[in-house]
Amino acid sequence: MTKEEILAMQPGREMDGEIVKLLGFEVNSLDGMGYWVYVGNDQDACLFRPSENVRDAWHVVEKMRERIFSKRRVFLDNLQELTRYIGTIDRTVAWPDVFWFVNPESICKAALLAVMEGKDEE
Repeated sequence: MTKEEILAMQPGREMDGEIVKLLGFEVNSLDGMGYWVYVGNDQDACLFRPSENVRDAWHVVEKMRERIFSKRRVFLDNLQELTRYIGTIDRTVAWPDVFWFVNPESICKAALLAVMEGKDEE
């Protein structure tokens, strides 16, 4: 998958599937509603829609936090870049302000871009 393809993706099942696959979430099942995965210490699988649900997207942040420093840095740089453009207004968002504007879609795209840059050395 190329950078252009990732940036063109819309939130939904396709993006969620890429997140599940590339970040190694344990899938219980896939149905018409989406992916059912095990997250954290949960004993039960839950519907996982990280590109649309901020609670689920935060699990993506936690997965990226487990990566080597260089991947975390790329993830954060991508996240900042993706939050610079809000609607049709071009704003320069300084690093400390990124989290005021972040959304599930930008978290997922930043993670996909970071992971796609190569394999971790973990």
